[in-house]
Amino acid sequence: MDEILMKTMFEEVRGLFDELEEIVRKYSAEDKVSYVASFGLMEESSTENEHHWKMGYSWNVRDDDQFDEIQYLQREAYLIESDDEDDDITFRALLN
Repeated sequence: MDEILMKTMFEEVRGLFDELEEIVRKYSAEDKVSYVASFGLMEESSTENEHHWKMGYSWNVRDDDQFDEIQYLQREAYLIESDDEDDDITFRALLN
C-alpha cells in the first residue's frame, strides 16, 4: 500500500475513534463506558518471522488496572469467539 493510501486510511480510522468518543460523550457515559481500541497495518517490510506494524490507538480507561481488566476481557472474548464463531450468545453471557 502506498504512503498516501495508508495515510488516508489511518485518517479515516482516526475519525472512527473520534466518533466513538463523541458517542460516549453524547450519552454522558464517560463514567460507565470504557474502551480500548487499536488498529494495525502490517508493513511491507515484515517477514514471515518478524512483523512490523503501523498502529493507531484510542482509549478512555481511567487507570492501569482498568486497562488490564479490559484487555483481559477482550482476550477472553477473542478466545471464546475463536473457538465457536457461531455462538454470539456465549460471548455476551460470559462478559456480562
